[in-house]
Amino acid sequence: MQAFVLALGGTLWIAAVYALMSVGTVVIFRTTRVLNFAGGDVGLVGAYVIATMIGLFSSFWLGLVTGVLIAALGGAVVYVLFMIPLIGRSNAGGIVGPLAMVMSTFVLSILIENIVPLIWSTSTRNVPNPFSNELTLRIGDFGMTSLQIATIVCAVVGIAGFTALLRWTSIGVSMRAVSSSPRLAAGIGINVHAIGALSWASGVFFSSLGALSFALATDLDPTTTASLGLAIFPAIIIGGLDSIPGSLFGALVLALLQTIVGLIFGGTWTDVSAYIALLVILGVRPYGVFGRQAVSRL
Repeated sequence: MQAFVLALGGTLWIAAVYALMSVGTVVIFRTTRVLNFAGGDVGLVGAYVIATMIGLFSSFWLGLVTGVLIAALGGAVVYVLFMIPLIGRSNAGGIVGPLAMVMSTFVLSILIENIVPLIWSTSTRNVPNPFSNELTLRIGDFGMTSLQIATIVCAVVGIAGFTALLRWTSIGVSMRAVSSSPRLAAGIGINVHAIGALSWASGVFFSSLGALSFALATDLDPTTTASLGLAIFPAIIIGGLDSIPGSLFGALVLALLQTIVGLIFGGTWTDVSAYIALLVILGVRPYGVFGRQAVSRL
């Protein structure tokens, strides 16, 4: 029990990282019905852009704000360049459909994995960390650093804020309308492509923050950071593929499961346990704990 309490701070932190990257994928799927398998890779690019801006401005906070906005804009550009042409061909009656759009995210992933080393090299990169590595919060055996606390606050506030935006703003209503029926949404005057671009920008925004937090604790590595994109899929499925609050729940369940399994069976079983849990939830509740049942048909 003491070992679990000692590891709990790190568990909550990695759950927050998972949540940020999970919600990035969920936002895109919820609005455009595209399952983005390049979520970790676009988050990696966002983290590199933020790190570059931090170095350019010699200011962490100015670089963070500038970098994350550039990354979000890049997400919108990806939608325009990759998704809109496929949507247009699909609507024209061609064979291109949702499967081709999902496959295009695999292509995007491969492109990013090959382009990133050309721009930023394959070596790890240290990102200036304004947070202390010392334990800021300590309660008995439980302790957390300021980076861990900041990541958790960012995940909770970001997910709660985006959920509120979807429910109580006109933009949120438009996003929900497009998610429900793009054709009907277009029929009442909603710019479907603008909403799609916004959803991709939002998804990359969240993924970039998650990748950056991971990089601040472990250094920016093009291999391990991008692999987070696949590691969080069990969390996405557990919480619900179209549920934004479910992303936080699924991430917490996944992180706790990995910690418990790691303490009992060793670290080599942590990833295995995640995918075993994925298979179980697919068999019992394929649309996730908070997902809508219609998603199970996709």
